[in-house]
Amino acid sequence: MVKAFARQTKLTKVVGRSNYIKDPKRQEKIVFHSEEHLHHAWQDYAEYEIANQKSTVANNQGREIIIALPHELENNKEKIKEVVDDYALSLLGKNRDFEYAVHWNKERTNLHAHIIYSERQRVNKRKPKKYKRDMWFDIESNRMAKAKAKGAELRYEKGDVMRDKKNDIRYESDPFTKKDKMFTTRYFNEQIKVKLKDILNKHGFKYRLFDSEIEVAQIHVGHQKSRLPSTYKKTQDYNKEITQLNQFLKDNKTYKNYYFKEFNDLRINNKEDWELSIYELKAQVLQENYKIKKIKESIKIKNREKDKFLKKFKRKLKIDSELYDLERKDYSGLKKFLIPYDMITKKFLKEELEQLNIEKDFDEHFKAITYLSTPPIDKEINTLQIDLEDKQKEKGRLETIISDRRDYKADYPREIQRRIQEQEQRTLAKAEAKQRETQLERMREAQRQEKREQERSERTERNKNRPKPKKTRGPRL
Repeated sequence: MVKAFARQTKLTKVVGRSNYIKDPKRQEKIVFHSEEHLHHAWQDYAEYEIANQKSTVANNQGREIIIALPHELENNKEKIKEVVDDYALSLLGKNRDFEYAVHWNKERTNLHAHIIYSERQRVNKRKPKKYKRDMWFDIESNRMAKAKAKGAELRYEKGDVMRDKKNDIRYESDPFTKKDKMFTTRYFNEQIKVKLKDILNKHGFKYRLFDSEIEVAQIHVGHQKSRLPSTYKKTQDYNKEITQLNQFLKDNKTYKNYYFKEFNDLRINNKEDWELSIYELKAQVLQENYKIKKIKESIKIKNREKDKFLKKFKRKLKIDSELYDLERKDYSGLKKFLIPYDMITKKFLKEELEQLNIEKDFDEHFKAITYLSTPPIDKEINTLQIDLEDKQKEKGRLETIISDRRDYKADYPREIQRRIQEQEQRTLAKAEAKQRETQLERMREAQRQEKREQERSERTERNKNRPKPKKTRGPRL
């Protein structure tokens, strides 16, 4: 059964990517191309994203999903359209623009589809803007004028639809909705694979998903030009070994964590070791996981034994107390009639005590719980828990090494170049931050100046409106 493959990437230049996937001169073999579900041009989306950019980082103009298709579809274009349309519509919905192209790779070993789609939905019902009153303009100056003024003409009547300079209708709302954040989640990245498997199985093909319990994952090879020849070959050799390993696990119908020795023996390229290969570290992590699982099972068993013993021990103490009370019971007077009943009770209690058999089955624990505060079974559980913590720390350490090795760059010059680029980016970011701070300071200073001017004008206005004092004559001499 074939594994379903699908992956997603972001597109910052959707127009260029659309031209690339449908250009026969730039593709090895285009089997099928469809723009049936593309109602708006990609240029419209690109211009909209540029117009609504709110930071120095360019907006994503779209996204692309690449899916692997069965090779049997090569000569059946109708079936290709049916399968890919069903997949895209069920995944993206009917109110979202998308186009796709189906290609062969150069060696004709991989039939795949590129699906370009928008994160925004179309707004199908948009209300055009209308003039709320008659618009009169002066014929000579082309400026707005009073209604029926001399030398004025009526250009737009109340209720007419507004148009821009290109004579396109102006609307009250945007042509697209907000971006759906679902496309940025891990859930969606998994869903594109699950949906592909379901759709292909629905159309009569047998596909499945990658199962981490019984398979080891391969490394994405990528384009040969983007890697050094040595790194490219190492990755290919690694994937060949993993293919052999997965076949071995499949033939034996078992889980990978039970075959660590076979896993190491399956290596076919021992000429160049990877200084402790990533997949060997993965094997160690799986082994630690297996040990942790066994330790947890042992702790559960020990806790069950402890609980069982404590339950029996509490019952034994209760029986001993009841027998002690019966032995010292006073049967004087009329109480002598209780003797037969108490004898039967003693008999049943002793039989129950024999059935518990606590001294024989749990002799060591019985002595310990009698004379010590911490019995041996608790010590065993504590030891197992300490061992469990050590194994979990070791597992975390191995996973950290794996993460570091995945990010490791084998080519030293490329690593140096990357560090230089990072330094340049940091310097540029600092310069931009400083420039932004300077602009903000200028804006603040302008606002302060404007506020001072406003206060000055308000004081002047108050002084003008203040009543003048009446002039009074002095006494005549």
